Amino acid sequence: MSADDIGRHSSAIILPECIVSRRAETAITYLRERGFCPVWARPVDLDIELIGALRRFGPHSQGSLPIATRAILETMETAGSSLYIFLRYEGSARSDTSKHLSELKGLAFPEERDERHLRTVLDSKNPVFKMLHTPDDGQTFVGELGIIASYRPGFFRKTNGASHSPAEQLRQLYARSIAHDLDFAAALGRLKASVSQARLPRTRMASLQRVLGEAEKGVPFDWTKLFKLVDRHGLEISLWDRITICGHLTKYDWRPDIEAVLRSPSAAARRMSARDVYMLLRRSGYAGSYASVEAYIVELKQCKGTA
Repeated sequence: MSADDIGRHSSAIILPECIVSRRAETAITYLRERGFCPVWARPVDLDIELIGALRRFGPHSQGSLPIATRAILETMETAGSSLYIFLRYEGSARSDTSKHLSELKGLAFPEERDERHLRTVLDSKNPVFKMLHTPDDGQTFVGELGIIASYRPGFFRKTNGASHSPAEQLRQLYARSIAHDLDFAAALGRLKASVSQARLPRTRMASLQRVLGEAEKGVPFDWTKLFKLVDRHGLEISLWDRITICGHLTKYDWRPDIEAVLRSPSAAARRMSARDVYMLLRRSGYAGSYASVEAYIVELKQCKGTA
C-alpha cells in the first residue's frame, strides 16, 4: 500500500454491542455521508489475544484500565462477531484521514462529545458501550492492518464468489444474533423477575434482594457481588442482559476521583505525591496502573500551567 493509499484509506470495526442493538446501519450511513465509503467488509471474531494486541498499540493504549473494566469490555467484545470495514475517504484532502475519522467518532465519555459525533448519533450513553473502533491516526491504521493480518492469516485475501458488501454482511450477522436494546432498567427488570421466581431459602433471597437494591440505584458498584450470587443460585440471565447490567455498573472514569483528591484544601493533599494518590484510589477500588494515574496528574498540571 503506497503512502497515498494510506492517506486516503482507514478502517472501522463495528463492535458486537452495535450489532446486537441494530445500530450498525446508522454508523455506516453516517460514515458515507461524511465521505467514508466502504470498499469491503468482513466479519471478524475478536478474541482476548487480538483484542490485547490492538489495545496495546497506538497512542491511546487502554492497557491500564481497571481490571473490572477490562473484564466487561473483553466479555462484550468477544460476545459475538464484529464487522471490519475497509474505508476509502472521498472527501476533501486531509493530512491524516484516520485522525479525521477518529475525531468524527468522538470520545467514549458522553460529556466530552456533542451531537455531531458518531457515538452520540449511535446513542452511546455509557463509555463501556463504544459501538465501534477506529484507528487514532494513519500510523495506527497501518499498525492495526499488520496486527490483524498476523493474528488472522488470510483475512485480507479476497474470497471468490463471496459478497463483501456491508449490507450483506450485516444481514448475515443480524440473522445470527438476538437483538438487544442495551437498556439497563429493562435488563435489571428481567433479572429481578428471574430472582422472584427462584425457590431460595429466605436468608439467601434476602441477600440477593439487598444486592439488587444496590444495583437498582444505577451507580457504579462492585457488580461481582451481584453475579456471584446469581451464578451460585443458577439463576437464568442472558449474556447481553449480564453485559448491559455490568456495563452500567462499571466505574470507567477515575479522573474525577483524582481531581477531587488534588482539589482538597488540606496541606496534606497539596503535598500528596502521585504515588499517594494512587494508593488512595487503590483503597477505593481502582485497579489500573500507577503510570496512568501519574500521567493524568502530569496532564492536569500542564493544563493548569497553560491556563
